[in-house]
Amino acid sequence: MSTSRTRRQALRAAVAMAGSAGGLADAAGATASAGSDRPTVPLAASARQALDAGLRAIVDDAALPLPSLGVVAVRDGQPVYEAHFGRRSIERDLPADEHTLYRVASISKLVVAIAVMQLVERGHLDLEADVGPLLGGTLRHPAHPGQPITARMLLTHTSSLRDPGDLIGYGGAPTLLAALGHADARRSFWSTRAGQAPQDRHFHYANVNTVVLATLIEQLSGQRFDRHMRREVLEPLRLRGGWHPATDLAPADWTHLATLYRKREPDGTVWDAQGPWHPQGPDRTGIAPVPVAAAQAEAIGRNAGHFGPQGGLRLDVRGLATLMRLLMNGGEVDGVRLLQPASVARLLAPQWTFNGRDDAPNGDPMGGQFLAWGLGLQQFTDQGGRAGWGDRLGTADGGLVGWGHLGNAWGLRAILAFDPARRAGMAVVMGGTGADPEAHPGRWSGFTTWEEAIASLLWQQVLRPGA
Repeated sequence: MSTSRTRRQALRAAVAMAGSAGGLADAAGATASAGSDRPTVPLAASARQALDAGLRAIVDDAALPLPSLGVVAVRDGQPVYEAHFGRRSIERDLPADEHTLYRVASISKLVVAIAVMQLVERGHLDLEADVGPLLGGTLRHPAHPGQPITARMLLTHTSSLRDPGDLIGYGGAPTLLAALGHADARRSFWSTRAGQAPQDRHFHYANVNTVVLATLIEQLSGQRFDRHMRREVLEPLRLRGGWHPATDLAPADWTHLATLYRKREPDGTVWDAQGPWHPQGPDRTGIAPVPVAAAQAEAIGRNAGHFGPQGGLRLDVRGLATLMRLLMNGGEVDGVRLLQPASVARLLAPQWTFNGRDDAPNGDPMGGQFLAWGLGLQQFTDQGGRAGWGDRLGTADGGLVGWGHLGNAWGLRAILAFDPARRAGMAVVMGGTGADPEAHPGRWSGFTTWEEAIASLLWQQVLRPGA
């Protein structure tokens, strides 16, 4: 029997276990709890056991293992299931648990969007205004100098800005604006294709949009980006973590930083699911994080890209669930109001929807994973049903309709997705993968086989109506 067939059968069996639910024992080593909030509707013991066993089977799959996994499921606005599997450090043999801090990749962008809306509420920012003067200069597409770039365009990835490689070159210019406007960088930072000018509202996901927003936050707040985010978002919500672990975390917390892994050398291309795990990215469990070199020298408002606002937030899975509950509760969670309901409604209002045309697409749907967008958040539309395409988070027949964001960097894969109408959602973080994600697409969505299997388990046991 082929390895691929064996892998498919193992994951299907894991999903089937959640569907049957009855008679399953607790998975060894799993930590399952409701967190600090008492659930309004308790999760049945059979469902909890099925989730534990099913998720454990995914993590321990010999052909497609995961180094670590953290999951929180929310129903009726409250966490009803939490579990952690695997190791945050394989070298130190330290388990993943409720305190594990992951570099949550692009889910960081959602948190930046919250901070942007705080500035809008306070009257410091107009979403329709030209951001160039606010940044102390001019920000224009070189071929469209008369078209302003606005905060709304940046939040919706319709600004016509593009990523040059992995944002290489930000640090070499005196300011972010200088980098974006430099003659040698224009073709890299700006779309040159017809129909993708700023006024065309063509969607193209790009990290650089969030780097501009973070620099804007510095200009308008007068604070360094990492400090502003800690003061205005993380501390009020009592979230552990931050964008600058060397200063945001106490030394005692460094041992909770997750090391991310792949079964592939950091700069290699050969995967070996039976081989060793290779650490990826900047974080190493128990080792002092490297300070951001430019944090002290760089003037505020010149280039917040040094902090990786697009993907550098370290946060635990419970923290992700808190952010989800904040947004599904209209800007308030656990007695703390961070945004007004009207601001949350603006964040969760559709701004762009894929037109579905192959001949003249109005954006890049990234294999169907991105089919609609709000202000800094993705809208999950529950389209799918065929292999390798769609944003479906559930089963082949259907799943969650709602909002959130995905994360993907250094091997980590993460999902934050919630239905604000039903006040139900999932926070999922995988600390890496043991096989090439590109070679293992889902059967009814554009997500990987791991993401699809995990989302299916959570949908069947917690999130679907009547579960």
